Amino acid sequence: MAAKKPASQRAIPTLMVHGFHGGPESFDPLIYQAKRTAGAQRVLVAEVGGGMAPTLIGHWPIGVKRPIIQVVFRDNHANWTTDAQWLNELLQVLKDRYGIQQYNAVGHSRGCLALVIANEHHPALRLKRLALVAGTYDSALFREDRIHENYFLRTGQPAIVHPEYQEIVAGAHNFPKHLPMLLIAGDLDNGSDSDGVVTLVSTTSLKFALNERHDHIKQIIVHGRDAEHSA
Repeated sequence: MAAKKPASQRAIPTLMVHGFHGGPESFDPLIYQAKRTAGAQRVLVAEVGGGMAPTLIGHWPIGVKRPIIQVVFRDNHANWTTDAQWLNELLQVLKDRYGIQQYNAVGHSRGCLALVIANEHHPALRLKRLALVAGTYDSALFREDRIHENYFLRTGQPAIVHPEYQEIVAGAHNFPKHLPMLLIAGDLDNGSDSDGVVTLVSTTSLKFALNERHDHIKQIIVHGRDAEHSA
């Protein structure tokens, strides 16, 4: 194991967490864009889960200003609670090995759900900023949801509450308060009110689940063909 480095010697990393059926190539376009426009650098690929301890592949030089750590689930069909546990195992390893105290994160689809639930269970590192794309917070169309079946009540809560949403609500009191968040949803504008995989009701339901209605959360809905779930 590499010697522990003081937190001040390393920039805050951004973890990128893929979703159900995702894998090593899931974030390649975004990582390329971050490298081209912001000078970011993928320093590590972290393989987690599958009954094994997290494995870190790569080298993280201290001088990298915008380090990216790409998270890959060895079992990309696990449920959200298991994914969250694996993420928290990884955060502990990163803290022990590199001495960092904070991280940023980007999640997609089921990866959004895993990040939210992981941060409701006292993770080893403090989350500083969070961007979530097409999160399946209240199920997905390939699971229990159906097009135009769910809707928001006057309170802001979804009329149909699925198990993952119940889990978020149950742990919301532990989620970091006043966390800067960017929530991105998609609408294909084809009458489905969805991005083809997750409905707008599901992917815009997180703020109510976390009981957050403050200006530190920005929510964007992307429209048209570019709003497709895996685009």
